[in-house]
Amino acid sequence: MKIESIIKRKKGTVVEMDAPKRKYHFVPESGQLTDPHVCEVDVESHAAALLRIRDGYRLAEGETPPPPADDDDDTEELAGSTVHSASYTIKGGDTVELSDLIAMAWEDSGLSVEAWNKLVDQERYAYIDATLNELQGGIHGDTTIPPEDDGNKPETQQPETTQPPADNQQPNPPAAPAPQEQVSEQKPTLADGGIDPKTVSDEMTRDQLAAVFTKVIGRNPSRQMNKTDLIAAIRSASADGDD
Repeated sequence: MKIESIIKRKKGTVVEMDAPKRKYHFVPESGQLTDPHVCEVDVESHAAALLRIRDGYRLAEGETPPPPADDDDDTEELAGSTVHSASYTIKGGDTVELSDLIAMAWEDSGLSVEAWNKLVDQERYAYIDATLNELQGGIHGDTTIPPEDDGNKPETQQPETTQPPADNQQPNPPAAPAPQEQVSEQKPTLADGGIDPKTVSDEMTRDQLAAVFTKVIGRNPSRQMNKTDLIAAIRSASADGDD
């Protein structure tokens, strides 16, 4: 049967499925980007899996819906997310549910279900954020906090000029170097500009939490993540790092 990809990409949409292995390329039959992007899906289980992604795929015009899947279907479930919202508003004002967003992110990743479920949380969240970014028209939150400029610049010291000693005078011996002060090593805190993930709390602003998230996880958080989501993700990454 022919299935239509709701998301229209310039080079079409390529989907790889397993059991049996197939590759489906959704493109407009007319060659015009604005026309429906369709593909013939010849495996019934593949068609059913694609049509479960309601915001990603639908039957092409004139096609008959497939029979309902058996109740004893034991298809492996995709690992999801504990930091994303239940739904998001995407380009055009439509809404995408988190379950559908995860399915589309898995599809975009090109991974098998088993490989997807073995990803660490941060890698899986990155795939989900990338798909959400595309659905929202390329909008993403850059919450990196730039360093503050207080306008004070270090003074430039002029080199001291040394007069050569007179013929009947002995040069002064060089002064002994000043003893070095030993500075005790202290763990950085948020107060002095450092980051300790274990100190995050609801009393912090979202910008502060976003900065800690970026430092600990290595990427900017999604704009849709609230303070509770950021704290959960930071603490999870910090706990993984302590193991």
